[in-house]
Amino acid sequence: MKKVWREPTLDEILNDPTLDALLARDGISKDELRRIIEGARQTLARVPRSWLVGQEAFAPAQTETPQRTLRMR
Repeated sequence: MKKVWREPTLDEILNDPTLDALLARDGISKDELRRIIEGARQTLARVPRSWLVGQEAFAPAQTETPQRTLRMR
């Protein structure tokens, strides 16, 4: 029998008693946390999709001149 693991939903995380303890310790309300998350969503929505697709988006542009690469020991 294969067990399937999935990430918890945001609602599951926000309803976890452990999160309540952490938020209380840090003096943050769930409403404030939701505002922070929504702000992050809006910011990420403005990120060009080309930045999100695979490593080619982060690879340096190919040039005609060969470049030396540094090797770590």
